[in-house]
Amino acid sequence: MLKVAVYPGHQGELPNNVTVVTTPEKTVLCHTGDQLNDADLSWIDRIREHHRVDVLMPNCWTTDIVRMTDGIDPAVVITGHENELGHTIDHREPNWLTWRRYSKGKPPLVLMTWGESYRYEPKKRMKKSAACDSLCRPTIQSTFPLP
Repeated sequence: MLKVAVYPGHQGELPNNVTVVTTPEKTVLCHTGDQLNDADLSWIDRIREHHRVDVLMPNCWTTDIVRMTDGIDPAVVITGHENELGHTIDHREPNWLTWRRYSKGKPPLVLMTWGESYRYEPKKRMKKSAACDSLCRPTIQSTFPLP
């Protein structure tokens, strides 16, 4: 069974869910979609109090990627949206800019290009506190059976 928590994020004023998925092996993944809204950082700052995220997958151009990783506290960060071929060249995010934006980030950054893969091997991590107030509770929490 997959356990899923969905948070009400935004890209500007548009709704953009931030999803936390726990696999049957207890690996926790967080995908932020196109999250881009400073007001949401107040609850993103507290996700680590409710979830022990192993792999964070943010977009590379989010408002403050270092603050986001501090708030989520993942074991590893895998950014996305670099060099999207569907965009014109002036709207593609270069790898060097991701490295610059993330220069003060604490968890390891995995920056991949087309066709590359990364295998996450969980290591023992300290359990996070389950304490969490209403600001960091998901709006939807479900469990899905695996096929």
